[in-house]
Amino acid sequence: MASIKILFLDFDGVLHPLNSKRENLFCNVHHLEKSLEGASCKIVITSNWRLTHSIDAMRELLPQKIGKLIIGATDIATGVNHQRFVEIQNYLNAHIGPSLVDWRAIDDTPQDFPSECENLIYCDPHSGMGSAEQIQITQWLKS
Repeated sequence: MASIKILFLDFDGVLHPLNSKRENLFCNVHHLEKSLEGASCKIVITSNWRLTHSIDAMRELLPQKIGKLIIGATDIATGVNHQRFVEIQNYLNAHIGPSLVDWRAIDDTPQDFPSECENLIYCDPHSGMGSAEQIQITQWLKS
């Protein structure tokens, strides 16, 4: 059985620089949109926005092409090392099965992942996602 591809998506520090003003929110979303063109993948939200916004509300914040790919959000895991990584593993175990998934996480907090994690696409929190990360996602989706 072929594996499905899932992108675990953070917002702050990825789709816009960390601490962006309201008018700059999602200013980098075009990079994500471009990387997903013609590709087959699903998106799961790992952003802290999931704590204050419903899935539907987060879909509405994103371009329709991206919003329709969102299949859920991770649950919060507290008091653990590599928090985002654990949240992703918990999501995969609960909803899909890790062996059936080829996944990547795009995030600006590398400390939330084991240092040897090859699934992390790191974004500089001061600039967020750019063309380098766009290329990494595109190449992964074509592999």
